[in-house]
Amino acid sequence: MLNWSKRIFSWLWDAKYLWLALIIILGPSSYALFVPEITESRIRLAGLFLQLCGVLTVLFGILDLRKRFDHPSLLAMCKHWLMSFPPYHLPKRTANLNVELGGYVLTAGGVTMTHRAGPNATLEDRVRVLESNVDRLEHLSTELQLQVNQENRERGQELLSERQSRVRELEGVRSFLETTQTSGVYLSLIGLVWVFVGLIMSTASIEIAQLFK
Repeated sequence: MLNWSKRIFSWLWDAKYLWLALIIILGPSSYALFVPEITESRIRLAGLFLQLCGVLTVLFGILDLRKRFDHPSLLAMCKHWLMSFPPYHLPKRTANLNVELGGYVLTAGGVTMTHRAGPNATLEDRVRVLESNVDRLEHLSTELQLQVNQENRERGQELLSERQSRVRELEGVRSFLETTQTSGVYLSLIGLVWVFVGLIMSTASIEIAQLFK
């Protein structure tokens, strides 16, 4: 029984905007139509109240939208405007000039030296020098290849991280836009209903009063 009651409450809570719209409509309508001595002025004032409630929903939506985009509130804007009232005497202004000279950074690359056999070197010495140079070149080539591979891995990781970051940012922007565009739909719809009913009650107040008499 308790679980069923909780499910019923959850089911009713899903339509909370509907209940809010009906409560606001039935409140002034009950006052205007079900109180003895129905008058045209009561119906018209009830319609005016509903229209004002509908306008307030629009104002609430504007304030909520400004808050979502981190814009200052209307009160803060009014305060800033009042504080910016131009004074009668302009204050004296001073200026300071600071100049900084950046340092120069010089980067030098390593130079690979190779051995050369002398002009009077024997054939064995020349072969030994050639083998030494070949070994040195192979060693440098291996180091260069390792550096290139390391840089490629780092660049690949950076690109992957950058891609994942961009995907998360796009998902965040999409979620933010979706929330911004759809979060106030129900409230705007309620405001539209209030304005609609209030407009009918205000415009046809005489006819409604005569109908219920």
